[in-house]
This record gives sequence, structure tokens and C-alpha cells, in this order.
Amino acid sequence: MSMRYLGFVLLFLLPGVLHAQRAVFCPAPSLDGGYFVPEREQYSQGFKIIYACNEGRKPAVEGWWAEVSCEGGNWSPVPQCIEETSCLQLPKILHAKDTKGSDWYKQGRSVTITCDEGYEVLNGENTAVCSNGAWTSVPICEISPDACRAPPPIPHAVVVGLKYKEVFAENSEVRYECEDGYTVEGSESSKTITCSSGTWTEGPSCIDRTARDTGRGGSAGVGTSGGQSSSTGSRTQPVGGGGRETRPSTGRDEATAGGRGTGGGQSGSAAGGTAGGHSTSTSSITPASGGDSSGGHSRPAIIPVNQCGQYPVVTNGVLVETEPMYLKYQCSNFYKRVGPENVVCYSDGSWSERPHCEEDFCSVDAGQYTHFGEGRTGKLFIQKGQTGTHIPCAWSYYTSLFKCINGKITYTQCCTDYYHKAGRCSTFSH
Repeated sequence: MSMRYLGFVLLFLLPGVLHAQRAVFCPAPSLDGGYFVPEREQYSQGFKIIYACNEGRKPAVEGWWAEVSCEGGNWSPVPQCIEETSCLQLPKILHAKDTKGSDWYKQGRSVTITCDEGYEVLNGENTAVCSNGAWTSVPICEISPDACRAPPPIPHAVVVGLKYKEVFAENSEVRYECEDGYTVEGSESSKTITCSSGTWTEGPSCIDRTARDTGRGGSAGVGTSGGQSSSTGSRTQPVGGGGRETRPSTGRDEATAGGRGTGGGQSGSAAGGTAGGHSTSTSSITPASGGDSSGGHSRPAIIPVNQCGQYPVVTNGVLVETEPMYLKYQCSNFYKRVGPENVVCYSDGSWSERPHCEEDFCSVDAGQYTHFGEGRTGKLFIQKGQTGTHIPCAWSYYTSLFKCINGKITYTQCCTDYYHKAGRCSTFSH
């Protein structure tokens, strides 16, 4: 009876003994130049401690204090106090590849930036430098002038083999496939277009198989007219594939794509393309949207933007909105727009006036100001305007306010935030 009772006790206690053997603890961290709470000899799994650093140092993470957890017998992340002049990881740069390096960098260290395909660094400067706890001359990735925007849409076709993206590097290739019931006009190789010097090569045309077999119909692509025209009186209507509208005719009209009809009367083809010629019309035609029939040469009508081919590229600008009847552009940081915000497509295949982006910043060498207490070196870009940019000084919590007004630099002495807000910092000009 006693042996059976002892066995029962052992079975009851065994799970607790095994659990005690599996328990994992973290020893108190060794933190050079800092302190933490609470202080114990060991900490259980999942326990969190808070730490801060002595004067002249800071945690190796964002903020002046940090939290770490006991995970599997180790602290995550490892608590560490680094010099205040060191820099944490470089912030993410738009359109640049992530930098693979340390969690932090010592004073004077530099990091080289590589832009994504289709982008290049502004002014060729691809290096950021750690100076007094902050990154200076952080590179900016802008669209390369040799890159292309998204390939043009082609009626009855889709792009195959890749996901949508807004920018393609030079020499990129894109392949189209026609939808069921349509076939590519020309050779099989014409299904592929290439980005060359910022422009896509001519794309394929997808035509109706039935229309092709019967010898009728025009192509549904862009860039060629194609197809026969049937005449009804003095006006012609394209048969088969769609094209661009002609401009409204008032007397003698120079059409985008012309020719003579096959029936009675002279006619201009309404299909967009490269076929030459012009038509002389004596009949009245109602102008399309945007047209002007007041006499003389009419202003081209505004048509959908997908009928003007490759979208315009604005240097230092970004296409931010694509609507059926217009494109909207926005300038990159440190640039301002001059000219119209929206661009439209005209029925003669041309684009309306596009904006251009002018420099809107002052570029200064921070090394010229270090004897005033400024802590950065290298080139700085200061946005124009009254707001200005606070540049860290050599002393903690002190900054100098730089402004770019009418192309000239003004800057204050090194002050705390309180004195800046009170307007009690002396201002100098350069």
C-alpha cells in the first residue's frame, strides 16, 4: 500500500519538476554607460525592462529611453548605449533600395544609396553621412530621363508576364497579348515594345479575326489607321476598328489622317494614324468637345488621354493622377510647378502645354557654419520659404534655424526650442 501511495505522489509531482527544468530565464543585462529598472538577478520569459543611458550617450533605438524583452534566455533587442554623435539606421528613402547594414553608425560613417530601377540620384550625390547624431546630404531618388512611364494601353490587348508599375528602366521590354477573337496585326515580334530614351517603341494592333478574314475593318491599335471607309453623301464613317476623331471641318480642313472615300463625294478618314492627305469638305460638321467652329483653322478637340500614346515626362515631376480626359502632375520635393497642373490630349495626337518643375531650394555647404556651433557637415538643401529648417548644433537640444529667402540663406545662432519660439535668437545672413 505504501509503495502504491509513493508512486501516486511521484506521478503527481513529475509534471511540475519537468516544467521547472524547462523554465528559461534571462540574466541581468550588462549595460555599459546606462541603467535599467527593475534590477534583479534574473528575469522570467517575456519580462520587460526599461533602460536609459548616461549623459553623452543614447539608446541604440529611437528615443531617449527604450524597452527590451526576455525571449528564450536573451534580451531582444539587445540593450545598448551608444555615443550621442552616432546615428541610427538611415530612414527609408522613397524609390531607393533598403540599405543592409548596422543598426547604428558611428560619427563620420557614410552610407551609399542605390535607387530602384528607372530612378537615379538627384545631382549624382548618392552618399549620406552621419554627423553629430543626424544624417546629412540624404540622397533623393528621381525618375531617370531615360526611363519610361507605364506602357500605353492598346485596345483589345493586355500586358502579360509582369505586374503593373509606374516606371520602367531603359531597355525594359513589355509584351502584349490580344484578347480572344482578336489577333495581332503584323509579325509575332510586334507584340513586344521596348523603352528607349524615355519613350516606348510603337506597339502592336489587335484586329478582329473575322474582319481580317473578310478583308474589312481597321486595326484597333494606335499609330496606324487601316480599314476601308464607306461614303454616305459628303461624310465618311470608318468601318471596323476605332480611331481618333478628326477635327471639325470649316472650309478647307487639314485632317490628322486623310484620304478620299470610295463612294460619292470626298472624305477624310476619322481613324487616327499616319496616312497622309487632307479633305475638302463643304458640308457642316458639328465640332467635338473642345472644338472651335468660329472660322479659320479650328482648335483640336480634346479626346481621351489613352489616344495620344506615351504620356509626357516632366523632369523632376511625378504623374499623380490619370483620368480619362486629363493627366495631373506634381513636382518632387524641393521643386515648384510652373505652368498648368493638368495636361490633355488633342485630336491631332498632340499634348497640351505641360508644366515644368523649377528648383525651389538653396544648397549650402554646412561646413561653413561649424564655427558658429552647427554640428553638420556636407551639403544641405533648404526649402524656400519662411518656415525654414532646424539644423542640429554641436550641443544637445540646440538647433540653428536656416531659411532660404529669394535665393539667399539666413540662419540663427544655436538656440533651444524655447528661445526659437520666443524670437530671441540672433539672425545672420550669408
